[in-house]
This record gives sequence, C-alpha cells and structure tokens, in this order.
Amino acid sequence: MTFTFVAVFLLATVLIFASLRANEADWGRGWRNVLDGMVRLFCRYFHRLKYQPVPLPERGPALVVSNHVSGLDPLLLVTASKRPLRFLIAEEEYHRFGLRWLFRAAGCIPVDRNRRPDIALHQARRALERGEVIALFPHGGIHLDS
Repeated sequence: MTFTFVAVFLLATVLIFASLRANEADWGRGWRNVLDGMVRLFCRYFHRLKYQPVPLPERGPALVVSNHVSGLDPLLLVTASKRPLRFLIAEEEYHRFGLRWLFRAAGCIPVDRNRRPDIALHQARRALERGEVIALFPHGGIHLDS
C-alpha cells in the first residue's frame, strides 16, 4: 500500500512538472497551465504531432477558423497555439457528463444552436474586444468531407 502510494505520488509529481515545462500558453492559473502541458505532451508524444505554430499575433484579438474532421482537432489546435484558445462549442457537448468542468476551465463558449445562438456570438465578440483568441469550427461539428 505504501509503495503504491509513493509510486503514484512520484509519477503524478513528474507528470505535473513535465506538463508545466511543456506548457507554452499562459492560461492564467497554474492548474490550467498543467492541463495545457498535458494536452501538448499527449499530442506530441502519443500522436507524434509535427506542426507549425498557428500564426497568431502575440497579443490582441484573433479568430481561428478550422475544419473539424476529428475529435482530436481542438487538442491539436491548442498544441499548435502559443496563446490560449476559447472555443465555441455546441451546448449539448458543453454539458456532457463529466466534461463540463474542463470546458468551463478552458473558457469554452457554449452555443445554443436551437434557440439563442446570438448569446454565444455576443460572448465571443466581448472576448475578442478583451484581446482574446476565439476558435471555431464553422460546420458546427465533425465533417469528414471537409
């Protein structure tokens, strides 16, 4: 029991430090930066991602628009960006069991596509006015014909 606890503790500590070293975007809080680093490690080493950084200004508003052919696409964009990205995300995905805390921490903006999509557009506009980066997939979901 003690050996297992120590091993898990050491492994978690190494993962946290490796994640902080891999982090390239300042998300404003340490644990968000750890999550960013974990995403980058996952994409670089597990998926062997080779990429050129998304061309973004160092500061100021920006809009990233991309095709969406895989559930991995948001993670790949985060990995290729030097700045935090705020994704527009379908409300039904935003409220998915067990993931809402992650989407909220990442600053995702839920889009109610059936009733009031304008609310999400106003939130995105305000984020752009604050100099943030908004990312969206115009198809509104995964499309393999992109």
